[in-house]
Amino acid sequence: MLKDIKEKLNARLFWLTLSLCFSLFYSLLAVRQIWNAEYAIADDGRQHIFWMQRFLDGSIFPKDLIADYFQSVAPLGYRLFYQFFALLGISPFAIATVLPIGLGIVTTIYFFYFTLQVFPVPVAGFIATIVLNQNLWMSSDLTSATPRAFVYPIFIAFLYYFAKRSLQLSVTTIILQGLFYPQYVLLQAGILIMSLFEFKNFRFGWSKRRSSSFRYGLTFAWDLSRDKKDYVLCAIGLLACAIVLLPYAIQTSQFDPVITAETARTMKEFSHRGRSAFFRDNQWIFWMEASRSGILPGMTPLMWCGIFLPILLSWRSRFPLLRDTILVKQGDVSDRANAMHSYTGISMDGVNFKNKYEYRHSLRILVDILVVSLILFLLSHLFLFQLHLPSRYTGHSFAIVFAVAAAIVLTTVLDRLRRVFRRDRIFIAKVASIVLSLAIASAIVFYPNTLNTFPKPGYIFGRYPELYQFLARQPEDIVVASLADEASNIPTFAGRSTLVAKEYALPYHTGYYDRFRQRASDLIAAQYSTDPEVLKGFVDRYDIDYILLDDDAFDRDYLDDDWIEQYQSATDLAKATLEAGKTPILAKMRDRCTVLTVGDLILIDPRCIQSLENL
Repeated sequence: MLKDIKEKLNARLFWLTLSLCFSLFYSLLAVRQIWNAEYAIADDGRQHIFWMQRFLDGSIFPKDLIADYFQSVAPLGYRLFYQFFALLGISPFAIATVLPIGLGIVTTIYFFYFTLQVFPVPVAGFIATIVLNQNLWMSSDLTSATPRAFVYPIFIAFLYYFAKRSLQLSVTTIILQGLFYPQYVLLQAGILIMSLFEFKNFRFGWSKRRSSSFRYGLTFAWDLSRDKKDYVLCAIGLLACAIVLLPYAIQTSQFDPVITAETARTMKEFSHRGRSAFFRDNQWIFWMEASRSGILPGMTPLMWCGIFLPILLSWRSRFPLLRDTILVKQGDVSDRANAMHSYTGISMDGVNFKNKYEYRHSLRILVDILVVSLILFLLSHLFLFQLHLPSRYTGHSFAIVFAVAAAIVLTTVLDRLRRVFRRDRIFIAKVASIVLSLAIASAIVFYPNTLNTFPKPGYIFGRYPELYQFLARQPEDIVVASLADEASNIPTFAGRSTLVAKEYALPYHTGYYDRFRQRASDLIAAQYSTDPEVLKGFVDRYDIDYILLDDDAFDRDYLDDDWIEQYQSATDLAKATLEAGKTPILAKMRDRCTVLTVGDLILIDPRCIQSLENL
């Protein structure tokens, strides 16, 4: 008996270690891209990390609208996490570089053990972690080092402790979730509520109605739980959810209110070509595929194997591993329990199976996650932007469910092929089972090799070191005005304020975006004005120290940029000026007021207009 338990533990340790090796390998492939890069950061880090330079230098970004806004929307735990390391003298950018490695390892450990709670077969835990890690490193979720990077380790830890019915640790993960990514506390609350319902007599698949008629579908009955522990965990968990969400519900901000759906529909920013594209004419893309409004997350082909799990459940008699591990038949409890023990090393003594077919509780949690995620997705559409973006409630959670489901499917099929090889006497069947097993194993391990690029961490690399170094030598309170894409990198790589930039044009809070929009419109008007007084007034109003121009900034086609066109009235006037053959005052100043030229960028001192005559 002790030897058997030891073998099971060794099997778990082996597959967990192998899972961690793959996770570490994938993370190092990503992080090495920026390891020696002086100017590099994940795309969204330009929004959520740049302002944290204030932790090291309190005088940086003074009276900066953009820095103040992104600092205000940062969750408390996220801020404190980076601030703690800043107190030790460690730059937020340094933490953001190595943080994805740690988050990936923690995610892998918890996901491995959560999978075993759902389907207690160690190789399934390995496959699940591989599938999820491949999906994670095909996006910037972890590498962003933003609040969403903490979703996977914290939420999966909650799922694991909840499946084990650990009250203290479940509540702890709820609190952590509220501190780092509060939207998912709503999902945790929904899962707690779902745990109070018992679903009985599950039947999924084909059933015969008449001699020649069949029905395909799902039938079940439900009742309230009779386990007091479920009510205790739910009550205390919901209390924790309420406590962590209360500050977000009652806090007020200078950047409120949240934009309404009615207003958003009238703005180009939310059109299919806008900076925050949301509304689309194609309803399939809008509801299913779009990154902000759609229900389906971006998933690897292996993840889609999870959709076959209901089919395998309906054919469970043909898949002994699935039947013995997931379902227990009344009247045959002892045999099924012994079979489960032989596969997993987990004792089923004392388990009371009341129904004809009863799913293990941890498997049902996958259904609970899907149901709650879908409800929150629909509520987010109903109360648009009040609960932020609808896709945030399905993108991460669906990926978790599909990864586990895919692991169950692939493990079950591999086990079936193993049985065919061992028991079938037909030579062709044995060869086919080996070939198919190798093909599945190769697809699981070597899938990234079929891609042109893996991983895809979404890093942004600074291409103008001379520009960043020049600006960094200037006083900390300077302001750069620019319509160039490079303006999005100045706060991060130079540590200096930019008046506006495409990366920071988020229109979700009107208290912020109304001011941002006015700044952008004023900049467009000043940059293309032929009147020196308009430029002077703009420079004085916003205390501009430098204006950064693309070398083609005064070409007519430059104004066809989707972001610039959002500020339509100012852009139309600028287009009219150029189409009329008039030369903007800034274009006349370039030769005499340029302080730095780097590549295709021109940095101008706009105050030199004071010394110019006859412009």
